[in-house]
Amino acid sequence: MFYLEEQGLCYVLSGGTGFVLCFIWRSRVCVMFYLEEQGLCYVLAGGTGFVLGFIWRNRVCVMFYLEEQGLSSVLSGRAGFVLCFILRNRVCVMFYLEEQGLCCVLAGGTGFVLCFIWRNSVCVMFYQEEHGLCYVLSGGAGFVLYFIWRNWVCVMFYLEELGLCYVLSGGAGFVLCFIRRNRVCVMFYLEEQGLSSVLSGGTGFVLCFIWRNRVCVMFYLEEQGLCCVLSGGTGFVLCFIWRNRVCVMFYLEEQGLCCVLSGGTGFVLCFIRRNRVCVMFYLEEQGLCYVLSGGAGFVLCFIWRSRVCVVFYL
Repeated sequence: MFYLEEQGLCYVLSGGTGFVLCFIWRSRVCVMFYLEEQGLCYVLAGGTGFVLGFIWRNRVCVMFYLEEQGLSSVLSGRAGFVLCFILRNRVCVMFYLEEQGLCCVLAGGTGFVLCFIWRNSVCVMFYQEEHGLCYVLSGGAGFVLYFIWRNWVCVMFYLEELGLCYVLSGGAGFVLCFIRRNRVCVMFYLEEQGLSSVLSGGTGFVLCFIWRNRVCVMFYLEEQGLCCVLSGGTGFVLCFIWRNRVCVMFYLEEQGLCCVLSGGTGFVLCFIRRNRVCVMFYLEEQGLCYVLSGGAGFVLCFIWRSRVCVVFYL
């Protein structure tokens, strides 16, 4: 029984389970509720807003008042719920999970990222000023989520083998490699190129890009694993085996980036580097050789495909 100047006299009878009564008193929101476990409670809330969570009839109840939205009441089953709203110009997230109970998170205007497990799935919730509020459910296989937060590149991913990871990277760039669904994944961010994701089969791949004014080469081969090579601005030569073929990759300031595939028999490659003549050749009998020659000249003779080969520079 209660009396308010604005509303007169009221009388409420409630069964043994409980009740919740909400009203306005002296320009303040009042909530009165009775629960068998908790007894009788009386809550006064200022004009800004409040959030109240409790258990009623074996269900999770959330009651909240916000000046912009009025008063709301949400009934949720035992499984769980996620409730997002604005309170005092801050983003609020309230969620209930059977394993974790009831949580309330306040986030500033910049943004936040919240990760948890719900119904054996990985859940990711994040708020950003540019994007608003997002909610992602991912199955057991895995996912990759990338976004911008406080002028930083953020990468979040979940893989069955690795669990949940969170990576912050500076503005310069980063390279992230991992395995997903028995495939090699490469994700990298560069200021000039933006964010890219590459899926590669089990055999191998080669990825070349520019990072901090240096040439980067990343490649994965079943026999050799994953490698990353940094080279100065002048140039480099990289040789490896891929699908039983000899691969030669080189970068020269004058010529750019080249990649050459050669059969098992052999090949000869000649180019200019630092005003010197370079000769690279592969023969089954002799392996891989690399020759630097001065400006005067040279003569090179060898056998290739049962023929006599002569290479010379004058």
